[in-house]
Amino acid sequence: GMQRRFAADAAHELRTPLAALRAQWDVVRRAAPGDERARAEAKFEAGLARMDRLVAQMLALSRADAADASVLK
Repeated sequence: GMQRRFAADAAHELRTPLAALRAQWDVVRRAAPGDERARAEAKFEAGLARMDRLVAQMLALSRADAADASVLK
């Protein structure tokens, strides 16, 4: 039903940013200490923050959908 579809959509939405985070983590691990590593870490932090916002938006959407569904019953 609606929950299964939301879960599938959520998994699809998270796959791309997770792949980007994984790639960014590889850059952090290989970066030389100093400015290069600091820049890579800052980008990784920004990616984590984006993922956090995306998950929060998806949870809010899920709650709104659940509320809509209960009103429609």
